[in-house]
Formats: sequence, structure tokens, C-alpha cells
Amino acid sequence: MPRFYKQAMATPDSGLWKAAAETEMEHHRRNGSWRYVIPPAGAKVLPGMWVLTVKHNPDGSVARHKARYVVKGFSQRPGVDYTETFAPTFRQASLRLISALAAQHDLHMHSVDIPPGTVCALDKAIYGLKQASRQWNLKLHSARD
Repeated sequence: MPRFYKQAMATPDSGLWKAAAETEMEHHRRNGSWRYVIPPAGAKVLPGMWVLTVKHNPDGSVARHKARYVVKGFSQRPGVDYTETFAPTFRQASLRLISALAAQHDLHMHSVDIPPGTVCALDKAIYGLKQASRQWNLKLHSARD
């Protein structure tokens, strides 16, 4: 499996990888994840990268090629680039309880998944940012209110 986008474009599956990357970018466009801007002088620009995965069916056959664009958040500095990262985690016992209640009351459940000289100013947190899980949790809670 290719580790980098350039490697993926040199494989026989390059068309599948390109389609997966275009799908990912379309999701970001629809979600308004970022806008293109000229960075201010001295601004630290976080680089990004593609994470490429082949998803398989239970029988082992290839289901699809998946490309995810992520920020290299390991270069973020606490207190400068972000302040809080805490987000509560979901316990397996909670999922079992909610599933049992949904079955008991015949409820339906839905899951959610989570140019030169210019850069993308993030309007929403994307994968790779230290604070991404916290922002996702805040979004879920704001939808509930």
C-alpha cells in the first residue's frame, strides 16, 4: 500500500486513489472545512498529508480505496496553536445501554463519522489537529441544545 499520494499515483490503482482523494476534497468543500487565504507574515502554517487506506469486505475482497486529508498536528504547540484538547470518550457499556433502549422502544439509530502563496484557513477542525476531538464533541453538544 502506498504511503504517500505521489506513490499512489504511480501504482496501477492510481485512478482509484485519485477518485478517493477527490471524494475527500468534495466532502471538505461541502462542509466548508476551509477557505483559501494568503497567510499573514510570520504565521506558522501547519502542513497536511494524505492517509491512504484500502478498505476490505468481510471476505477479504477490496471494498474501496479511501483517502483522508489530515493536518500534521504533531507540530502544534500547546498554548500557542491550541489551548484545550480534552474531549470525553464513549464507554462501550453506554453504547450497549443506548442500543438496548433503542431496540426496546423500536427507535432508529444513526451513526456519524467523523494555489501557490495561499494556504487553507481552517473554519472547522479536521483530522490530525490536537483539538479535533474536542471540537467534534462541542459540535455534538451544540446540536443537542
